[in-house]
Amino acid sequence: MRWTEGQRAAIETQGNLIVSAAAGAGKTAVLTERIVRTIMGGVPVESVLVLTFTRAAAAEMKQRIADRLQRAVGETEDAALRSYLLAQCSAVENASISTIDAFCSRILRRHGAVLGIPGRVRVADEVELAVMAGQVKDALLTELAAKNDPALHTLLAAFGSEDAVWEALGAVESALSAEADPDAWLSGAVARYRDPAYAALVLSRITEGMQLELRAGIAELVRFRDTLPPELGGVIAVLDEDLMRLRALLLQSGYDCYRTGLLLMTFPTMRFPKGTPDADKKPVKDARDTLRPSIINLGSMWFVRLTLAAAMAPHFGLRGVWVAMAIELTVRGLLFLCRIARGKWLKMD
Repeated sequence: MRWTEGQRAAIETQGNLIVSAAAGAGKTAVLTERIVRTIMGGVPVESVLVLTFTRAAAAEMKQRIADRLQRAVGETEDAALRSYLLAQCSAVENASISTIDAFCSRILRRHGAVLGIPGRVRVADEVELAVMAGQVKDALLTELAAKNDPALHTLLAAFGSEDAVWEALGAVESALSAEADPDAWLSGAVARYRDPAYAALVLSRITEGMQLELRAGIAELVRFRDTLPPELGGVIAVLDEDLMRLRALLLQSGYDCYRTGLLLMTFPTMRFPKGTPDADKKPVKDARDTLRPSIINLGSMWFVRLTLAAAMAPHFGLRGVWVAMAIELTVRGLLFLCRIARGKWLKMD
């Protein structure tokens, strides 16, 4: 195989090395060659550690290394080296080429006694994790409800349901797992809500993002409405009512007005002329049904009762911090999706 100058450097450079390249640039092939050359240099495959993020990637890496070693066997005329490489080919299957969690699990099984962990420890699969998460969720929410915990009421007021609360907290926990000092990060984040100017900025950015979404939805509905034939006059009239309500909503000013308008938004039933084929009805319904869920979702997702939760969060210690950060992550995530979709970047800081 012909290697580029950069690939050759990645293969032959000794010591620690970080390789950064775009998808399809040949990173896996380069890593395979680097590993095989290390093995050919006298380092047995049992002494090599290769970690991947997925099981599929680990399986592919094993196969590539085995295939490359087989080729190396055919390329050498040295009997001793050939014998050594054949032994390495046989050992690849049991080599430490696995996902990160599988490697850690193997270490715990072998040395768990040092940590007081049973030797039967294993990595839970996705189904088991979902069941355990559900058990923790039910136990925690039941305990908080039994105590009439004010923080739980704040969360429910902010997100509307237990499922939405749990999803938001899961997003926070996921973000915190990447922080070097989660407690410090949380404390700094919730402190921002004590600043009225910051809260006002967040609310204004939510409103601005909502306006972008509404304008896009209105433009799509207008384009479709203008394609309908006159004989669908009743349908056109209903779509005109939709457009009138959406345009009226665009005239509202401020977070509270937008939130109220969205939550009260309704979509009347469309009436087609008698005998209209289903094939003619479907594109009309599909076009409207594309807009309707997005507007309803925007009403329930964008307009959490941020002011209530942000005002109460500092009074409930760590749970209050969770509330504030769950809201902020939700808002930031939605703004990110909005500005990606509409090509407009909104600065939050």
